[in-house]
Amino acid sequence: MLDVRAKSSHGAFSLASLNPTRHLPPRSIHVEVSLSQWAVMVRSGVTLLSALRTVNRQTPRPRMAAVWAHVADRIQEGAS
Repeated sequence: MLDVRAKSSHGAFSLASLNPTRHLPPRSIHVEVSLSQWAVMVRSGVTLLSALRTVNRQTPRPRMAAVWAHVADRIQEGAS
C-alpha cells in the first residue's frame, strides 16, 4: 500500500499539504485584501518590512505568502 500523506515539519503526517487550494495561484481578492491590510499598517506607522512580514503570515494562499516573503526579502537585501 502506498502512503500518500505528507509529512509535516514536526514529523507527524498531515493531509493539509494535499489540499489543492495550497497550490492555486492567488486570486485578485487575496491581492486586494493583502494590499489593503498592508496600506493600513504602513499608514499607522508600522515599518514597511514589518507590514510585509505580517501580511505574509496572514494571507490564506501559500503562493501569495511566497510572493510577500520574496518582496520582503528583496527589500531587506536593499534591492529597489
